[in-house]
Amino acid sequence: PGGSAPVGFRVNNDVYKFWTEDGNARFIAVSIRDATPYYDTAYSVDSVNSGPYGTAITEELIPYLESQFRMIPEKWARILAGGSTGGWETLAMKVFYPDIFGRTYVWYPDGVDFNYYQLINIYNDDNAYYSDFGWVKTERPSARDTHGNIRFTVKQENYFEMAAGPSNRSGGQWSVWEATYSPLGADGFPQPIWDQVTGEINKDVAEYWKENFDLNYILQENWEEIGPKIAGDVHVTVGDMDNYYLNEAVYLLKAAMEKMENPVSDMTFDFGANQGHGWKGWSPANPEKALALQEWLAQLSEYMIENAPEEVEKNWIY
Repeated sequence: PGGSAPVGFRVNNDVYKFWTEDGNARFIAVSIRDATPYYDTAYSVDSVNSGPYGTAITEELIPYLESQFRMIPEKWARILAGGSTGGWETLAMKVFYPDIFGRTYVWYPDGVDFNYYQLINIYNDDNAYYSDFGWVKTERPSARDTHGNIRFTVKQENYFEMAAGPSNRSGGQWSVWEATYSPLGADGFPQPIWDQVTGEINKDVAEYWKENFDLNYILQENWEEIGPKIAGDVHVTVGDMDNYYLNEAVYLLKAAMEKMENPVSDMTFDFGANQGHGWKGWSPANPEKALALQEWLAQLSEYMIENAPEEVEKNWIY
């Protein structure tokens, strides 16, 4: 989701060698494009504003592809992967459709817990634009470099989007989050999570977000049902200097998943020291280098071969 699975990887001769070697699983890569009037993706979920894309993908697109191409229509054979927006989408699709998808790679995802919506706690903070320390109010940053230098603030970015297009039609990042997560407003557009001029947070909208799209909250509240279907299938990576502070929500997800029982989650996490947005993990062969595409493909191959039922003939895999 959010682009082809290996987005950001560098294709080289090593990928060709992997693809042509005997004994490796074969894949069909599907890049899901689900643009809306609000953004170039609908986040691959059902939304009252953007439409029922989650249902369309799982009940129409995937069955159609599996009927037209040499694909194995089984959960273990459907692997999800994506980064940033696609990272959130992969986890959301795994959470909302746990019977459909197998191994899931979540790379530097958008906020998976709205206690850290970037650096905003939509439940406890009164204002999105400022951190109130009592004796001083400071504009809350939205983006940084990996040395910690602030690029721009939440207020600056929201003001830019407000100027670029009203009613979440700017095509910007904060706009698409509202378009995806919010209830329908009285004007027919997404109801804002906060006043775009003042930054004052609407707690009723925040509660709607929590119940419908806070992935960490949904997992914890529904673990008895979801847990047995996703345990051991999810791997999350993020740099600990993610440029948009997305690592903070991942820390909360990790802490929650480590407490899960019956079953234990076995959700795995990698945090890249001093790594920014776009980090997918370290090379297993050389921990000082980034994970290469052929190394990731080898992981997929191992997963497919290990999980293929005995009745599946080898010529379907190799």
